[in-house]
Amino acid sequence: MTSSDSIPVKDLEERYDISRSVLYVRLKALAIATEKVGNRAYISPDQLQQLDDLQAHMGQGGTAAEFVKDHFPERDDEPPAARLNDAPDAATMGAMAQALEAFAPLVRAAIAPQPSPATATNPLAYLDVLEKVRANRWLLGTRELAYLLGRNSDSIESSGDRFEHRGFTFVRARPDADGQTQWQVTKPDLEE
Repeated sequence: MTSSDSIPVKDLEERYDISRSVLYVRLKALAIATEKVGNRAYISPDQLQQLDDLQAHMGQGGTAAEFVKDHFPERDDEPPAARLNDAPDAATMGAMAQALEAFAPLVRAAIAPQPSPATATNPLAYLDVLEKVRANRWLLGTRELAYLLGRNSDSIESSGDRFEHRGFTFVRARPDADGQTQWQVTKPDLEE
């Protein structure tokens, strides 16, 4: 590959409208080795054509695995166990990290506090608890407040410095010793 006909890898993210980690997963799937010149990586025009063909295949609903199997059948002779034992490279790990970050809110929602047994038998019992917290001027941690309101901690934290629920106003206060945000519970019409 000569430098005059080589294509900078950094330009391919924009060309295909994909992230760097997805690009490197595709390069690995097609067994494309980049050529490094200084700090930059390049591919040849033939390699670019392979990537263009893969992009067109995927644009028609195909997958990278199908494309590789159809266009490079000689690569399928490696036993599946050998492919499974390959350690993932940095690009694959990056793609996995992005997928986990996208999945994390779903996991948090699934493990969010469930209503207490008292709330299950009396759906308004939490209001009595909030009234007691207000009357005693106690501060509730984010997790405690989320539990009482049947929400997850992230939704409480993203509510801003102040929000209202069932006639109560919750005002963000100082963090506790563990760094958890604490909330003051007030009732605007009763406060002097």
